[in-house]
Amino acid sequence: TFLERDVPADRLVRNPLGVNLSQFHPPSTPPPPPGEQGLRAIYAGTLSVQKGLPDLLAGFAAAALADAQLTLVGGETPEVAAWLADRPPGVTLLGHRPQAELAEHYGRAHCFVMASIQDGFGMVLTQALACGLPLICTTNTGGEDLLREGQADTRLDAPQAGEPAGIQEFAAGWVVPIHAPDAIAHCLQRLAREPGLWQSKREAALRLARGSLSWEAYGDRAIAIYRSLLAAGSHPGGEENAQTPHLH
Repeated sequence: TFLERDVPADRLVRNPLGVNLSQFHPPSTPPPPPGEQGLRAIYAGTLSVQKGLPDLLAGFAAAALADAQLTLVGGETPEVAAWLADRPPGVTLLGHRPQAELAEHYGRAHCFVMASIQDGFGMVLTQALACGLPLICTTNTGGEDLLREGQADTRLDAPQAGEPAGIQEFAAGWVVPIHAPDAIAHCLQRLAREPGLWQSKREAALRLARGSLSWEAYGDRAIAIYRSLLAAGSHPGGEENAQTPHLH
């Protein structure tokens, strides 16, 4: 949106927020691979239309995976009551849970799915990555900033035949368009059916979290940005000519 409003790209800096790695970390024993006992997906956050709950439920149903489970953690808003009452088999509602419990629930899952239509920045995404969960998230969650961290290319390979439009693949997950249950279903099916894919994306999620998503790493990046601005301002005419970047 900055670029669309003609803000120069060299004035933009991407610095993803961090996560408490001592609180959010992978379980000592990971769950069995999806091919053994079925795929386990999880979402944590408010169950609402804004958070894309109808699209998430439709995508899970469209995946049509035997023995798959989707766990929803969070309080629900009144407008989604009908969707939850008619939810597909395999969907479990845990309601609102304390923050201290989240890592335990993440540790039982294979992936984290967030289908938000409108969001600020989903802190649960950093938590999920730190627990080793690949992401399936929409463009409107902030997850793209996380998955892009340290990775220049948006695709790992060419789009597959019959793949829904708009899917971006990263080492630690996928970014999909909003209102695209078919794209969510496609990513869930790949995790469930492609041998070794979940393991490789899980390892990538853990590398990403440990290398780039601690609060210390966030602070180091911010300090480097501030130092570069100070250095630019120290040159003759620098204060007048330096352009302050937009930080997000």
